[in-house]
Amino acid sequence: TGEQLNPVITGNGGGGVIVVWEDYRSTASSGDIYAQRISSSGQILWTSGGVAVCTAPNVQMHPTVVADGQGGAYIAWEDYRSNIGTIYVQHIAAAGTVSWAPNGVAAATTAGARYAPVIGTATTGDVLLAWEENPFGTEFDIQAQRLSPAGSLLEGNDGYPVCNVTGFQTQLTGLSDGSGGLLLAWQDFRGSTADIYVQKITLTGPVWQSNGVPVCTAAGVQE
Repeated sequence: TGEQLNPVITGNGGGGVIVVWEDYRSTASSGDIYAQRISSSGQILWTSGGVAVCTAPNVQMHPTVVADGQGGAYIAWEDYRSNIGTIYVQHIAAAGTVSWAPNGVAAATTAGARYAPVIGTATTGDVLLAWEENPFGTEFDIQAQRLSPAGSLLEGNDGYPVCNVTGFQTQLTGLSDGSGGLLLAWQDFRGSTADIYVQKITLTGPVWQSNGVPVCTAAGVQE
């Protein structure tokens, strides 16, 4: 019952997949996060209707997912249980059981609003995570965090800046590079109009030039 919205998907080895989505089966005004694993032949492997990843109060939305290399996945989402956007993360094992604290681990605990998470894994099994952050109510920056396979924050209570130049950085997207890094791209208003910038993060943080590499700074708006 209710609506199921905004699915995201990752392969999990052997041709199977894990799908994660926003789910409004409990109430039309409060979305939760659910997940399902499907075999290479299309067989549903977890609980019918999906496994509850987060059913905290208020809305959870905009999930993102990456395989853990062992049949499970790491999942991040926007979470409004405290009435302001926060990023939470959870691990779900190959058997469909959540491994970390019930309803997930907060990726940052300092003041500020956070949105649009993207997620990847490092070769050590650590989780690489980035999001849009609005720390002072004036503009958006790109911030990142690294978590251990057990869900511990490894980069302090707020992570580290990927891009915090003056102007808005928004429309974040990301992709694991297949060798332990996370590639990030965003729309950047450091100039008079919006341009496109990219950055790569690894276990050691950003590895390309400070505040990102310009992909396109042509006249007019790029978005």
